[in-house]
Amino acid sequence: MWPIQKEDISKLGYNAQVETTREREYPFLQDVTYLDHSGTTLYPTSFIDQSSTILKSQIFGNPHSGSPSSMLATKHVEDVRKQILRFLNANENDWDVVFVANATAGVKLVAEAFQGAAKLKGKKGFKYRYHRDAHTSLIGARELSQDWKCYWSDEEVEEWLGQTKASRSLRCLPWSRPTSRMPCLFAYPAQSNLTGRRLPLRWAQLARDRHGYFTLLDAAAYLMTRNMDLGDLSTAPDYVTCSWYKVFGMPDVGSLIVKKGSAANILRHRAFFGGGTVNTLLAGNPHHSIKAGQPHEGLEDGTVPFHSIIMLGVAMRQHQEIHGGLDRVGKHTGALALCLYEMLSNLRHGNGVKVVEFYSTPKYLDTSLQGPVLSFNLKDMRGEYIGYLEVEKRASEEQIHIRTGGNCNPGGVQWYCGLEESELKRMFESGEKACSDNVDLVRGKPVGLVRVSLGAMSTWDDIYTFGEFVKRRWVDGGQGVAQ
Repeated sequence: MWPIQKEDISKLGYNAQVETTREREYPFLQDVTYLDHSGTTLYPTSFIDQSSTILKSQIFGNPHSGSPSSMLATKHVEDVRKQILRFLNANENDWDVVFVANATAGVKLVAEAFQGAAKLKGKKGFKYRYHRDAHTSLIGARELSQDWKCYWSDEEVEEWLGQTKASRSLRCLPWSRPTSRMPCLFAYPAQSNLTGRRLPLRWAQLARDRHGYFTLLDAAAYLMTRNMDLGDLSTAPDYVTCSWYKVFGMPDVGSLIVKKGSAANILRHRAFFGGGTVNTLLAGNPHHSIKAGQPHEGLEDGTVPFHSIIMLGVAMRQHQEIHGGLDRVGKHTGALALCLYEMLSNLRHGNGVKVVEFYSTPKYLDTSLQGPVLSFNLKDMRGEYIGYLEVEKRASEEQIHIRTGGNCNPGGVQWYCGLEESELKRMFESGEKACSDNVDLVRGKPVGLVRVSLGAMSTWDDIYTFGEFVKRRWVDGGQGVAQ
């Protein structure tokens, strides 16, 4: 008997209507337990139907042309751009949407632009600060910087931001001033893709007001189950990256949301330019000029994925119609996550040893602090870790879809698994461990974890199935009990 039953969950915000909706909109989930929504959530069949109807009934030409079909495509793309801004409560006079391949492409665009701006000051790169919970892509931006630092805890960030009288050497002057040393960027995730922990959004304002830093916020995981409000410019970050397939299931396209003004102007300094972004250009001469209209005009290299963007508009409408908005999704998934947490945290081996070691917090009903993600490793009755690859293998045999490993979050893995930097470096240099390899334990210690993440179409049956799977497979050879 589990400590919490299905009849209890509706009191926590569970939306039982999802069970009926799921049969109609997600028939492919029959006999499947899908628990990797942080990787990508799933698309409804009505999205496929409506997208197909639109694509079969109209011709969409390349937006860089002036034909009727091209103008129709352009209109749809611009409509979706405005739709995204409404989704984020962002005024189009203050913000612009740049379409990119995914959140990583948005990060790369910003980093390249900051490097270009730094070179104007005679520097090799910019000043960069980022949080431990950063996705690999945010960490990768440091390679274009000249001066970087990783903050290993929230307390370190708070200490830095709390320096109200920062010395001249610490504070970044407005990058446009001739006396500026170099442009400065602070980057962090709104939600850890590893544990689902949500970081303080107020950091963006403090970094700007107290230290003169621009802020790049990775919202890819956060937007899956919680609204983001960019209506207040004084508190909003300067750049927001997102991957829309994580929010709506399809299409595979992302956006960089850019605050107009100095944040947008700095992006004009990247070295590369592509088709459609220049006003003037000579093939045999260095002369060129970047389009100076809306920020996206000088940043969207080549033809945007206009068919995908058109389908994004459909996906946004369908998601709202089916699931009733992200606030409702957040409550629904938070209730499920809390119940699964309670189930797993009560599992004991016969000798009293806990089965699950958690890295995520149980604050699932407060969606400002925690997303619907459970990160953990399993232990046997001796208290020794069970390899996460074995857990994934056994789960896959039962059509349970989860994510294991480092989840492209090396800082988080190092922190939560208690791995010293010197220890990891020794593993890498000796060949014991590399990213995406088949090694899950090194000398008995985990070098990754199991991640279970919930989405709008998750149900009680999903978490019950997973709880029963863990109890049956891993607790005392099937004789474990929930206490």
